[in-house]
Amino acid sequence: MAEKNVKVRPIVIKDVETGEAKYTLEFSRSTVAMAERQGFSLDQIKQFPLTGCQNLFHFAFQMHHRAIDRRKTDELFDELGGIEANGLMERLIELYNGAMRSTKIDDNGEVKNARFALDL
Repeated sequence: MAEKNVKVRPIVIKDVETGEAKYTLEFSRSTVAMAERQGFSLDQIKQFPLTGCQNLFHFAFQMHHRAIDRRKTDELFDELGGIEANGLMERLIELYNGAMRSTKIDDNGEVKNARFALDL
C-alpha cells in the first residue's frame, strides 16, 4: 500500500492586537524549486544557521505573499524570535520537505488524475 499524502498545516502569523491572520507561510513544489534556483539548500541551516534560517523564512512567504520584500521578512523573523522562536525552524523545514511529497498518490501507487503511470 502506498503512503498517503499528508498535507502539512501551514504556519499562520497573526496580528497580536486584532488576532487576525496576517501571513500564511507554506511551500509548494514551485516555491521550493524557485528557492533552489536561487541557491537555497537546507544544508545552509547547518552551515550558516542565521542566514540559512532567514532564507528559509523568507522563501516561506513566496507562495502567498510574493510582494513582501526581504527587508520585511527579516524584520518579522527578528520580531518573532529568530532562530530561538519556539519550533519555527522545525515547522518551516517540515513545510519545505512536505512540498516534495505534494503529489497525490492513491492506494495503487499511481498519481491521482494523471494520464500516465509508472510501470516499474
